[in-house]
Amino acid sequence: MSVFIPSVLSLAKESPQRLAEKLVRSGYVIEEHERYAKAMKKLLHAIYVQCNRTYRSINVLKKALDHQKKMSSSMSDKFQSELEQRMAQQRAEYEGTVKRHQTFIDQVQNC
Repeated sequence: MSVFIPSVLSLAKESPQRLAEKLVRSGYVIEEHERYAKAMKKLLHAIYVQCNRTYRSINVLKKALDHQKKMSSSMSDKFQSELEQRMAQQRAEYEGTVKRHQTFIDQVQNC
């Protein structure tokens, strides 16, 4: 229902009985609007609560993602350093083997 707000001049022209009828009808409209306003207030509050929960969830997920990125980066760095160590050790072993073989070959040639 729409609310009609009459001007002061139009109210002055009305009879008291007619004004009373209008007030009674507008009272009903006001009650309807009050119920509608209460329902909208509840709905807005529910939406606010849901948005708050969503916002908090997003923040928790962002923190978890940042933590996971840091852990992944740390693990990657650790793996890379271990790989470099193993490669250096393997290279040293191969070079030692090559040196021993060269020494053996030199000994065989000199005999």
